[in-house]
Amino acid sequence: MRKFFQIKSLKHLVLGVLLNLILINLLTVSSIFSVFSNQGVAIDVSGRNRMLSQRMVLFANLYIQSESLQDKELCLAAKNMHDASILALKHGGDAPGMPGKTLQAVRGQALDYLSRVEDLWEKYRYHLEVILNEPELYKKQRGKPRELKPQVAESVNFLRTNVTAMLNTNNDLVKALVRQSKAGEHKIYIFLFICTLLSFMAWGLAYYLLNLHFFKPMDKVMGVANKVAMGDYEQSLEVAGEHEFGKLAQKMNILLRKFREASVLVKHMGQDNLNYRVNLPEEEISQDSFIKSLYHTQEQLKTTKINTQNRSWINEGIAKFGELLQREDTSTKDLARLFLSQLIPHTEATMGAIFMLSEPSKDPHLSMLACYAYDRVRLFQHRVEIGEGLLGETYQENKINYLLDVPEGYTEISSGLGKEKPRSIMMIPLQNNQEMLGVMEIASLNTLEDYKREFLIKISEVLASTLTSRSKSDETMQLYEAAQEMTETLQATEEEMRQNMEELQATQEEMQRKEAEYLDIISRYRGENKGATEGAGPEINLEVTSNN
Repeated sequence: MRKFFQIKSLKHLVLGVLLNLILINLLTVSSIFSVFSNQGVAIDVSGRNRMLSQRMVLFANLYIQSESLQDKELCLAAKNMHDASILALKHGGDAPGMPGKTLQAVRGQALDYLSRVEDLWEKYRYHLEVILNEPELYKKQRGKPRELKPQVAESVNFLRTNVTAMLNTNNDLVKALVRQSKAGEHKIYIFLFICTLLSFMAWGLAYYLLNLHFFKPMDKVMGVANKVAMGDYEQSLEVAGEHEFGKLAQKMNILLRKFREASVLVKHMGQDNLNYRVNLPEEEISQDSFIKSLYHTQEQLKTTKINTQNRSWINEGIAKFGELLQREDTSTKDLARLFLSQLIPHTEATMGAIFMLSEPSKDPHLSMLACYAYDRVRLFQHRVEIGEGLLGETYQENKINYLLDVPEGYTEISSGLGKEKPRSIMMIPLQNNQEMLGVMEIASLNTLEDYKREFLIKISEVLASTLTSRSKSDETMQLYEAAQEMTETLQATEEEMRQNMEELQATQEEMQRKEAEYLDIISRYRGENKGATEGAGPEINLEVTSNN
């Protein structure tokens, strides 16, 4: 038996036990519900009929006395309710006046009592209908006391005589239903005992199966899991059988082996060994998202490391060449030549040149400012027209060109082993604040990596800014020298004017002095000749006008 249970699926075994328990419980509940609910509703309906038998006679007497339509309606409603209740007890169905409750047809000994009630009710109902359906209850007599019609009087007499019999018959039906209900309760108790016993047996079997298939294997799994949680991946599960936990043990052993390899991989990654590969078959790796995610993380770390190194290389290069371009002890041409002599080895390129815009107002063209490792043919090409060739187009279109397919005869790289066409050429416009200055050309026997191209673009911006600054500085120096020369000329002219003013002032003082002497002479001359001129005729004017 144990071997049989070991080879069976735990899911199927437990499912079978649970289905049996559910079936037993459903049978128990349905039996209890069918017995107690049906008997309880039947008793309620029969008890209500017992009350209705008296109520009908009461309302019939009130109707006869008052001829009130309300009393007639109440009596008719009681009759219809009693009639519907007997039909429901006999055939089953919805309980009249009890929404949501249903009846099963009365069986057994209670059915005989129901037949008695039905027989008496036929007569009872007939006489009620005689009273309720009669348009005129009383005879039409003038001057005499009111007298009921014969058929009405007979029906009233029958109801009054048999009301007690109807009450007792309904009461007997109620008692029979109560006895039948108690007998059903006894059967239910026996059935409940049997069901409980079967439930205990099913639960015992379920515990045995769970212990065999679940609890013991789970203890082993928990023991291994606790050790794995503590970091001990050198574990394996030994669970016999082909059931779920046996298969789970096999999968867990594979998982533990992957964990061991993954931990080794993570350890190597932590030691910056980003080329380690786990010792697992390729088909297992291809189906394992965890290992693949670790490999993906490893590749991302590689990429991050390379990007970090490249970014550091770019930043260090920009700082290095930025400091170089700040030198003020060399001319612009020498600085450009020094810049290229260090830039080409730094980027592992082969040769390069810087072309600048010359004579923009008269004859705009590009002329070579500096070069590094250019062949003789290229060295003589100092002048490049705007739009001419790749270099001129780069300046004209203001667009970076990176060529991997260098045209034949464009340029060659010479070495001790001969001449070879460059594999890649990069031409970068030199621009500062929307002002085009020239083009920097870099050639290499290898392709330039992305980070090197990015560095060349950034350092070209620094170079363009430096060249602009140098150009403006040279213009400022020229303007300063011209201004200084003009200042010296103005100072000389001012000194000459000052001397002239001094000479003019001295001349003016001398003239004023002579004018004073002339006035003094004239004054003395007038005094001496005043007497001689009296009576001798008109006075002669000897005043001298002085002009400064």
